Amino acid sequence: MNAVTDLPGWLTGGDRLSHSMQLRAVLPPQMQAANRWLVHREKQPFYPDGTPRRGELDTPEDVARMGTFDDALRTYQAGGFDGIGFALGDGWQGIDLDYIESNGLAHLVDQLPGYVEHSPSGKGVHAIGFGESFNNLDANASGVEAYCSKRFFTVTGDRGRGTIACIAGFVRAAIEPVHSSKARKSAASNNDDAQGTPIAEGSRNVALASLAGTMRSRGMTASAIEAGLLAHNSERCVPPLPDKEVRQIARSMARYPVTNDAAHDDASHLFGAVPCEGIEWPELQPLIAKIEAQEYPLDALPDAVRCAVQEVAGFVKAPVPLIATSALAALSLAIQAHVDVQRADKLHGPCGLFLLAIAESGERKTTCDGFFTKAIHDHEAAMLEVAKPAILAQKSEHAAWSAKRAGLLEKIKTLSKGGNSTAAKAQELHDLDDNEPTAPRVPRLVYGDTTPEELGFKLAMVWPSGGVISSEAGTVFGGHAMGKDSAMRNMAMLNQLWDGATLKVDRRTSASFTVQGARLTIALQVQEATLRAFFESLKGLARGMGFLARFLVSWPESTQGTRYFTEAPTNWPHLAAFNNRLSAILNRLVAIDSDGGLTPAMLTLAPEAKAAWVRFHDAIEAELSPGGELAEVRDVASKCADNAARLAALFHVFAGSIGPIDLAAMEAGAGIAAWHLQEARRFLGELAMPAEVSNPMRLEAWMLDYCRREKTDTVPTREVQRRGPKSLREKAAWADAVRELSELGRARLVQDGKKRQVQINPLLLA
Repeated sequence: MNAVTDLPGWLTGGDRLSHSMQLRAVLPPQMQAANRWLVHREKQPFYPDGTPRRGELDTPEDVARMGTFDDALRTYQAGGFDGIGFALGDGWQGIDLDYIESNGLAHLVDQLPGYVEHSPSGKGVHAIGFGESFNNLDANASGVEAYCSKRFFTVTGDRGRGTIACIAGFVRAAIEPVHSSKARKSAASNNDDAQGTPIAEGSRNVALASLAGTMRSRGMTASAIEAGLLAHNSERCVPPLPDKEVRQIARSMARYPVTNDAAHDDASHLFGAVPCEGIEWPELQPLIAKIEAQEYPLDALPDAVRCAVQEVAGFVKAPVPLIATSALAALSLAIQAHVDVQRADKLHGPCGLFLLAIAESGERKTTCDGFFTKAIHDHEAAMLEVAKPAILAQKSEHAAWSAKRAGLLEKIKTLSKGGNSTAAKAQELHDLDDNEPTAPRVPRLVYGDTTPEELGFKLAMVWPSGGVISSEAGTVFGGHAMGKDSAMRNMAMLNQLWDGATLKVDRRTSASFTVQGARLTIALQVQEATLRAFFESLKGLARGMGFLARFLVSWPESTQGTRYFTEAPTNWPHLAAFNNRLSAILNRLVAIDSDGGLTPAMLTLAPEAKAAWVRFHDAIEAELSPGGELAEVRDVASKCADNAARLAALFHVFAGSIGPIDLAAMEAGAGIAAWHLQEARRFLGELAMPAEVSNPMRLEAWMLDYCRREKTDTVPTREVQRRGPKSLREKAAWADAVRELSELGRARLVQDGKKRQVQINPLLLA
């Protein structure tokens, strides 16, 4: 997968900023520079000022009202439109292949010249080029169209590839014969002719729910409603909804009593006040807008890493982002000693990662870490075994040295008492101190919970590359090391280690030391409540100093309650391959200078990778200004491009690639970094909300997940107290949250005999 141009969730998750970033990253520069941009709603074009594009097209007046790429993005991001579009004409050409599978057009897709991307439905493909004109090929039964004027194309960026080229020759040679034959009848056209107007995205849920209400009001059973909806969905919805979603709509509507009131045949009563237990629902009011969680972009990982993550996920059943974090931490720790990465002239640094997973205890992070760090622990043990003779020899040599030093001190003391000169013996002592036997340097790579100062000492004196990997990071974020008095000093130290800077540590009670040429990985899991308390106690210091900004944050949904027993597989081929590759990297000679610091090789970006990195950097930068989508997370966003380059370097080395970092690795790194940026936005956005706003949001999200999993619309209050979000298990907390949801028409308390339950508004489930 092309990780920048095909990020799971960017097009389906509804996040306009992420989609805009994707578009900036993938669209050819010539298209971005052209003043032919529009926006669209329900497939109808509008100028960037929000007025409909009507009348004669391609006139000077029409062209003058088109906008720049930035104009279109700003209008799209403001809301009210489905996406951006590009007007063909004045040399700009386009090919449209509809329903490529059912129309038998798949063989044309890989041959398409120009910039190529998938259409909004995902079932068609557009190609855009620039050059000589040709005769427009309008829509017919063939499923192919081609235009060089008086049309616009929606622009998605979905799986985008290629550069701008003239497509006229391809139209004449390959598209015209298919178009003129009219032999291929599209499935969509057949359905349209036989069944009526297709139901487009945005109208499918309402249309199916309305039909289900009508069927129920006429006395049809749940199974009959489900069968009817599935058939209607397949025949009329473009594209069809997933069967699972259709069945959920059918189940929701089948719960309502049969009515013989003809006035209700259109099921309108199901879309305003909903009868339930004889009590109608009030009008559904929105919660405050929040950023939805997006699916982790597994396909952006190198194949060997992705397969290992999926293999572990199949057995451990921990959240996928948590498992991927363990894998990335292992890559970082194994590779960081060998290479640095240069993003541009005078912009270079380490490739080590700081990773932070926000999750409750019991999510099995320790288990995941164990799978992916096996090669690292084995390497540590092997190096210690090899060094044992040298360690024993050094102990003996140091004992002899200590005895000789004690003897010299005794002689100096005796000479001094007798009034004799001690100069010769003092010089001898000085020479002896200069030759104190030092312990052999044995790789110590993995640390658990340790203070930043102790970590710095180990990096300076034991081994210059290490990692803090912990599933109980409360000792880091909630311990003495991050108390008010020491937090600033310790966060500054960790910031400098992430940067790869030289660090001088002055001690009052023991020898001072200098950390130079060190590389550090951090991979922590912390409970949400602990992290919130950490931020509150420091009153903005952690963000103001850029401490959180350096972390790749994830806030995965828990899988607890769904992890049913599975026998461990007999073989783990993908995990074994992952650890074998890490072992090969770890066994490489580490370059260390005379002062004990690392001297890693410098990786550079290939020209096309550099161009992709610049586009990614600039797409983020464009949203940092006041009012921009990233204005509230400037600290995190400002480090995102740096983290993308670090990830690219790790993927490059793990793949065994030679030379500069290639485009594929850079795009993969950008894809992963962008996902983590969205997670940071999601968490920090809710962190800034007061409890009376965030608690109802968290409770509703948990209850919706429960209802969909248990195929119900009610949640017993005892389940909320036992298994709901931890911060809402106290009666007062969840009662306040339910009261707020009730006022918004989203949920309500109901009594079923002696049982008290929270009922979800069926519109939220449908």
